Amino acid sequence: MADTSRNTNKIALLALNLFIAAICIAGCLLSILLYKTQRNTIFGNTTTPIYAFRPTRTWTPIPTVTLTPTLARTPRPVSTATVTLTPTQTDTPTQTPTITVLPSLTPAKPLVYSDAYKLLPWSPASADYMVQLMQGYPVTIGSSTSSTSSQAYFQAFELPIFALKESLLRFSDVSQADPWEWTLAFDLALAGSPQAGEKYADLIAGGLKRDQTDISQLYAWFQLKEP
Repeated sequence: MADTSRNTNKIALLALNLFIAAICIAGCLLSILLYKTQRNTIFGNTTTPIYAFRPTRTWTPIPTVTLTPTLARTPRPVSTATVTLTPTQTDTPTQTPTITVLPSLTPAKPLVYSDAYKLLPWSPASADYMVQLMQGYPVTIGSSTSSTSSQAYFQAFELPIFALKESLLRFSDVSQADPWEWTLAFDLALAGSPQAGEKYADLIAGGLKRDQTDISQLYAWFQLKEP
């Protein structure tokens, strides 16, 4: 029963909507018809052209202007003397070089005990004293079992070698020259210099040439000369 009443209500509502829609459509059609009827009554069906008459053209003559040339006198330019300025040469100042004064040492004042040091003449005795003094320098270092100290000891003989060479260069003909030669060969051997063997060979060859020894006495003679 409930479903039947719902369907009946839906049908009635649909019919009502259709009726209202039909009335709206009819009203719209009626309004359109009335609009056209009233427009024709008020404005009519005749149209008036915008331009009822064509304009009439009127020709007005234009005066012709004839130009007559007129002679005009133009004054000729008058020449005016122009003063030309001659530039005067100006000498450019030359920069004077500045002399740079080098700094100079202040003269040393003599010491109070300046007479304590005197430059003595160099002699074979002085050279021999220097050799003996330098020969004792390696002893002050000493040789020990450590490799570092031992190496320093043998390198210290470079100073006695220098003193011996200097003495032989200046005084090669004195009596001390022969001991200096043998001491030089010995120090070269201690310093590990490759010149030691050549130096000993020269000394032995010189002794044989000068008949200082012979082959039979060479061993004893060598021990006598060796420091």
